[in-house]
Amino acid sequence: MADRPAISIVMPTYNRGGSLQRAVASVVAQTHADFELIVVDDASTDGSDEMVRRFGDPRIRLHRFDSRRGANPARNQGISMARAELVTFLDSDDEFLPHRLDHTVQVMRGDRHTDVLLSSFHTCRRGRFVPSTNPDTRLTADELERSLMAHAVVIAGSAITVRREVLTRCGGFAPHLGRMQDRELLLNIARCQALAGRSGARLLAAPDWVKHQSADSISAPVYGFVEALGGLVACHPHLISKYGPLVRYHVARAIIAQLVRGRFAAARRIQGENLRVPAFRFTPGELAQAYLQGRWARAGIVNAVRSSARRMPDAAVESPDTATTYRLPERDRSPVRRAA
Repeated sequence: MADRPAISIVMPTYNRGGSLQRAVASVVAQTHADFELIVVDDASTDGSDEMVRRFGDPRIRLHRFDSRRGANPARNQGISMARAELVTFLDSDDEFLPHRLDHTVQVMRGDRHTDVLLSSFHTCRRGRFVPSTNPDTRLTADELERSLMAHAVVIAGSAITVRREVLTRCGGFAPHLGRMQDRELLLNIARCQALAGRSGARLLAAPDWVKHQSADSISAPVYGFVEALGGLVACHPHLISKYGPLVRYHVARAIIAQLVRGRFAAARRIQGENLRVPAFRFTPGELAQAYLQGRWARAGIVNAVRSSARRMPDAAVESPDTATTYRLPERDRSPVRRAA
């Protein structure tokens, strides 16, 4: 393997067993072979490290923590170890489609002004594949921030590719966040890029990976969303003043979604989350007003993103059928310093 591969894939894992083998196999099967896969084992107890070693592929680098530190410190460890100019991520319960790296490297090499790339994907729920797609477009740093706050673009950790220089300059993942860490990373990069006069992100419409939503996926639970949103705002306090109506809208929407289904206990529980977040504690009146105002504001941002779309002439859509599926039973933002 060359000292400096074209792209580094960072994969954190903890007791993922069979899904980890599927994820690693999907990388090994890539049509683009010039990569390094950095697997960071967060002190698994199920033999995950031995399973990775059995692949016997020199492009795979394994780092194992002696004790649990969490997924984000594991990601930051991987960033600090990356040797390629491009760094992308793959959660150990997801998988790349065969041309994922080929697409990514081609786009990033062909557009030196693009520092961040967001891929579309298929979401697999109970064996059914649902497309989760963005338009083909470019967003400025300000547009990226606005779209992230409006939830106007589809994101997930395995969708993100960033130039290593940007991660070094802007920082890695917030170690303490358990949810919305992907959104927080992109918000931080957008703010950092805006200050540096750089572009925001390139979005790709063609899905090139599969997100498997398992029972223990942190993105699946209904509860915790509002508190996670509060954690996001705590990382970036300016967001509550800049995007107050959108923040209140997301809180209101989470509650209303339960009310319309007759899940009154769930709605009360989510309202309890709202009251526990010091930056929130929105009253029912504020939430009712915000739902109406924020809905229109969000729709405007979504329409702006969609109307800016430019289809790439060679954008080919990969079917999830081509996935390699194995059926097995005040923060320091330096990735190097965070990895300790």
